[in-house]
Amino acid sequence: EQTMSLRAVPLGQPVLRYSELNEDSTRYDYLVAAPSDNDLVKMWVSTGSVSVFVAIVVAVIFASILLSKKTRKLSFNLYLVGLMIPDLTMNFFCSIRCFMAVAARHSPGPAMCRFQSWFTFFGFTGNAWMSAIILRELHRMLRSARSCTRYQPPSKMTVVKQTASVLLYSGFIAVWGILPESWGIPIRTAAQSGYACMPIEYNHASSLFYFLVFLPAVCL
Repeated sequence: EQTMSLRAVPLGQPVLRYSELNEDSTRYDYLVAAPSDNDLVKMWVSTGSVSVFVAIVVAVIFASILLSKKTRKLSFNLYLVGLMIPDLTMNFFCSIRCFMAVAARHSPGPAMCRFQSWFTFFGFTGNAWMSAIILRELHRMLRSARSCTRYQPPSKMTVVKQTASVLLYSGFIAVWGILPESWGIPIRTAAQSGYACMPIEYNHASSLFYFLVFLPAVCL
């Protein structure tokens, strides 16, 4: 069982339509089957609008922390800055990509499709791992309170190093979906539901890699 999505079409364009699905279609075909062009435009408008709103809110909070000397002295506020970097990156570029698609009434070309795959999973991975680091520090704080010992927050340099490590790791993981087939990584970027480019599974071996290796690397 594998998807029909390996048919030769420009990267980022719909490979299948819902109307083409039948009893012989595999679950991999359902991953890439797209609705009508009008429905895709509606999806891009709604997603792009939400992304613009989120990007503005995150950017305001981000700038507020960095512009306040008193606020940025606190380690946990710097953790919030680190958490916002992947979110801001993903939503900013998602809004641009969505409205480019709306203006053209179809997905942008292969280069933008690969870039969307990268920035989407850069955002997912960065958010997951920064959240894990913050939760770990909160756990340390609670343990200190329970044992009646003084909690020593991490230094600003420690936070910067942790954040930089997460961002580099996130960028590395996000590249997996756009590497050439010759590299042997069994996931490929495609327009999921004809709507958003991201790494997808396309047969049984790919599914095993996707759920046992790729997703754990993304979200712990």
